[in-house]
Amino acid sequence: MVKTILVATDGSDTAENAATFAVDLANQLNCSIYAIYVADAVEYIAGMKIAEMYLAMRESILKHIMDEAEAAVKKIEDMAAHKGITCTTEVVKGSDPVKEIIDAARKKNADLIVVGSHGKKTSLIDLAIGEIPPKLMAADLPCPLTIVKPS
Repeated sequence: MVKTILVATDGSDTAENAATFAVDLANQLNCSIYAIYVADAVEYIAGMKIAEMYLAMRESILKHIMDEAEAAVKKIEDMAAHKGITCTTEVVKGSDPVKEIIDAARKKNADLIVVGSHGKKTSLIDLAIGEIPPKLMAADLPCPLTIVKPS
């Protein structure tokens, strides 16, 4: 029996499709949603070569990341509320989204993890480290994983 669906978001259109899927499924199964966004400043500064640029812009970058993260999980919370589904949200600061998603799934005793098939490209580091869904598929997950394609 599914009681909690964890949906990870990065604010992208594909993540929103995954959230819609998760909310619809939660509505059918009468279970709750736990929405998570892993905020990582490194992906925004990976292309910068001069440390002083980062230091000068650090507060602005961190505020942008947190505002974006809060907006992404709020969107899922609103989608769930519209259907009468309980939804808790969390923005996690971390540099390893796969680890953070797995840790959150364990912490919340999630019965299912839902992610979009690909997220937004925020930097060149995305090209170097690859996408999150294949890494989740290869990981030792505490529950099943559903990957939602773009619509």
